Amino acid sequence: MISEQKKCTIGIIKQIQMKQEDLPDNYPILPCPRCGGEMEKKIAHNALSRRADIYICSICGTDEAIMDFKRREDKVEDWAIFSGGEEG
Repeated sequence: MISEQKKCTIGIIKQIQMKQEDLPDNYPILPCPRCGGEMEKKIAHNALSRRADIYICSICGTDEAIMDFKRREDKVEDWAIFSGGEEG
């Protein structure tokens, strides 16, 4: 179960992601919350996570889909945003 603090963090990141396309081109784009990798500026070019109501990079979106197909679970608590850096 995701803690309230982590749910709040996800909510804040989602709000930023929703406004990201309106930012100037030279404004930094938030990294993928799951892996810490690069995200596309246009939010629709990324993937909506199956684990949390937030966008993740396309690679992580594909990984989540494969994990679901294999009936394997990963935890939001293990994401880069909560570990302080990139996964792996």
